[in-house]
Amino acid sequence: MIRDISVVQEATAAFKTGHVHAMHDPTEGGVLGGVFEMALASGLGFRIHEKRIPVASPTRAICKRLGVDPMRLIGSGSLLIAVNKSGVEDVRAALSKLGIHTAEIGRFEKLGRSVVRADGSVDCVREGVVDELWRITRRYGTKWKTE
Repeated sequence: MIRDISVVQEATAAFKTGHVHAMHDPTEGGVLGGVFEMALASGLGFRIHEKRIPVASPTRAICKRLGVDPMRLIGSGSLLIAVNKSGVEDVRAALSKLGIHTAEIGRFEKLGRSVVRADGSVDCVREGVVDELWRITRRYGTKWKTE
């Protein structure tokens, strides 16, 4: 996946549509951390849906094995884009031309910061996100066993 880390081409294409309010590459803290930071910077809340967030199969398998929430795990190679409603299809089309998959994972709102979990429950997010990588490093140390 090392070749998929840069988001410069995607960011440039999205920006050129003229419909982008903000963008963020969700590295530390993953998608949830990135959305939280965007909301904080803009003075908004958010509501995102776990089921709508694409997670690569190998990532999902590793997260399941280690008990890690993929929404809180480093998300290099992903790009969060806040787009005005009237421009969603233009941005989607511009990225599709590059072979980039897009997913509408939620929206920014005036109040509240919440995640709708896959089981339908809703979690309120009250503070910044600590990346799961730090948590599992503390638990397992820096030497990983594969058995």
